[in-house]
Amino acid sequence: MATKREKQLEVALKEANLQLAKTHLRAFEAAKESRRTQGWYTRNGGPNADIRQAWSLLVRRHQDLVDSNPWASRAVQVITNNWVSDGIIGSPVGGSRRYADAWNEWADSVECDFHGKLNWYGLQALICRTVAVRGSCLIRRRMDDTLASMGMAPLRLQVMEPDMLDFGKDDGSRIKFGKQYAENGRLEGYWIRTNHPGETEWNGIRIDSEFVPASEILHTYEVRRPNQAIGVPFGAPILLHLRDIDDITTAM
Repeated sequence: MATKREKQLEVALKEANLQLAKTHLRAFEAAKESRRTQGWYTRNGGPNADIRQAWSLLVRRHQDLVDSNPWASRAVQVITNNWVSDGIIGSPVGGSRRYADAWNEWADSVECDFHGKLNWYGLQALICRTVAVRGSCLIRRRMDDTLASMGMAPLRLQVMEPDMLDFGKDDGSRIKFGKQYAENGRLEGYWIRTNHPGETEWNGIRIDSEFVPASEILHTYEVRRPNQAIGVPFGAPILLHLRDIDDITTAM
């Protein structure tokens, strides 16, 4: 005859099995055709095929909201501050005072910026903001011997929006979003436009592109899927909700 303890264990085991069965059913509920999934259209596209169809319009709408919606603008500001705050400070390995002084001179000067507008810390904030708003950012290393004659590191950084990639060069295989890959899948380089399309498309000027080796460019973005070649704006999942909130507050 079972003891009281054994009966309690038996009841507990049955309850555990029941909960496990319910959890298992819930885990696959989204795969069933039911009232809750009615009208839920999905496609099993590749990591770049899905982005390719939506990227341009998604980025334009996201940029518009960030420029005009105070909540979207504030969100990007908070993201940027959390990433770099006042700027990530470099520290040369070895502790040499000479190298530290050389680094600080370069980082504190606008000479590190190809366009001569921002110092190293300002560039960090610009890069973070560009990634958050437009999904990714291109940073090109430009060697300049004139800086060496000034006693500084001969390097300037050119920060570019992802629109500078030549999307016209895209075969879905060896070239994706203007990024060229070898047969083994390794990145070889980038096809970079000579001008931003948003600055010249209005007057019909043809925009050429040049091939730049991968060693000269850093393309930074959040990789969410394997082999993803470009990023998407951070606010993409809530873009419509932000627009609805904006419309509601405007109508009040």
